[in-house]
Amino acid sequence: MVSVTAFAIGWVTWLAVPLSIWIGGSGVVVDPKIAYVILQVGAAIVFGVGGIFLGLTLIVLRLGSGGRLPAWLRWFSLAVGVLALASMAWLPFFPLLLWGLVAGVWMIAARGESDSAGQVQPTA
Repeated sequence: MVSVTAFAIGWVTWLAVPLSIWIGGSGVVVDPKIAYVILQVGAAIVFGVGGIFLGLTLIVLRLGSGGRLPAWLRWFSLAVGVLALASMAWLPFFPLLLWGLVAGVWMIAARGESDSAGQVQPTA
């Protein structure tokens, strides 16, 4: 929840200046120094707090899954989680997108298996 909240607050902060100028038109004048600070705070919240907590979430998912996820997905979650800890450096952007795609496809595929068995069987 912290990660999602940080992403939401960060994006709202980051987009506040451009949206106020877009909505208010030429009558809105924002001092460039203040606009710069607001945009940097928004970026720090999105990529700092949001990204780091997303990385911690993936690491905890790996450690706390208790074998409910396949081994390859647990290790992939750990690797992407560790990368996300460096989110201020923009490193994990594409691995996080790939993780979301791979985990989503696995969940859809595993749902079909669990319908007949009642739940997804743990794997080693």
